[in-house]
Amino acid sequence: MLGKTAGGLFWMSRYLERSKNIARLVDAGFRIALTQSDSAHSEWASIVATTGAMGTYQSVNSDFDGMKVINFLLRDQNNPSSVISVMKNARNNARLSRTALTRDVWEAVNESWMMISRRLKDPIEYKNLPEVLGLFGDKARKCRVHCTEQCSATIFTTLPVWVHLSNVPIILRGFWM
Repeated sequence: MLGKTAGGLFWMSRYLERSKNIARLVDAGFRIALTQSDSAHSEWASIVATTGAMGTYQSVNSDFDGMKVINFLLRDQNNPSSVISVMKNARNNARLSRTALTRDVWEAVNESWMMISRRLKDPIEYKNLPEVLGLFGDKARKCRVHCTEQCSATIFTTLPVWVHLSNVPIILRGFWM
């Protein structure tokens, strides 16, 4: 397998996982904001900080309003860690590695991208957020099922090696310090 293809498969899976995790953070922030309206402002700030996008968010917004944070984390194309951005990157990496993917995996990733880009075209409202996050969960589950059940053996032999190799600097740093 070519390094470019292996890298594309690795980053595709990382971006798919990242989109799922960001959607989970938004869901957690939404639930906390519903139950603790007094500290909702600080909860949304901690959600943005957890994603590592605090600088990007503060360059665009001055306060941590729930709807601003939700739209920033889900649909802001200028935010490299938004769901729409990472799904776009996942799809581009899947396209790059198209020859190593089964048809079902490619269709699951491509369909997820098309549905998410269509759904996130307009701003999200509080009343629609559970439905939108449910769609993300369904699409992420579909991608995961196809990746684990129907991917070629190359993915399974390559991805674990890449994951272990990506941890080598951390392991060595811990060993030598």
